[in-house]
Amino acid sequence: VTFDQQSLFLDNKRLFVFSGEFHPWRLPSGPEAWRDVLEKMKAAGFNSVSVYHHWGVTEPKQGDLNFGNFRSQGDFYQVAKEVGILVMARPGVSTSSCYTTNLAAKARTNATEWTNAWTPYLSNSAKAATPFQYPAGPIITVQ
Repeated sequence: VTFDQQSLFLDNKRLFVFSGEFHPWRLPSGPEAWRDVLEKMKAAGFNSVSVYHHWGVTEPKQGDLNFGNFRSQGDFYQVAKEVGILVMARPGVSTSSCYTTNLAAKARTNATEWTNAWTPYLSNSAKAATPFQYPAGPIITVQ
C-alpha cells in the first residue's frame, strides 16, 4: 500500500476509496450479521469499510479486556476478507470511561498512567490486525 497526493495505490494500481462506516459492536449478533452488512455494502458499490473498534466496549471495567464474541476484531477482519471488502481499521484509542473517571492522569496525554491504561487494549488490537494486513488480508490502513 502506497499513496500520493490523490489516492492510495494497491499493487501499483490507483485506488479511489469508496467507503462506508460500520461498528460491529453495535450489531452484537456477530459474524453472520456482519457478513450480511458487508455483502450489502459491497453490492452497493463500496470497495472498503471503515471500522471503529470501541475500547470502552472491549474493556468496560479496568483490567477486564474481552475480545470475544461481537468484540472480536479478528473475526470481523476474517469476514471482511471472505466478503472481499477492504478495511480501514480504527481501533482507537479514544477513551474508556473506566479510565477517564479513575485515573489521576489526564486523558489523551503521554502521562505514564494513561499510557499504561491503553497499552493492553491497543497491543491486543495490533495482534488481531497483523495477520489481516494487505496483501494477506483486507486491512489497508490503521488509524
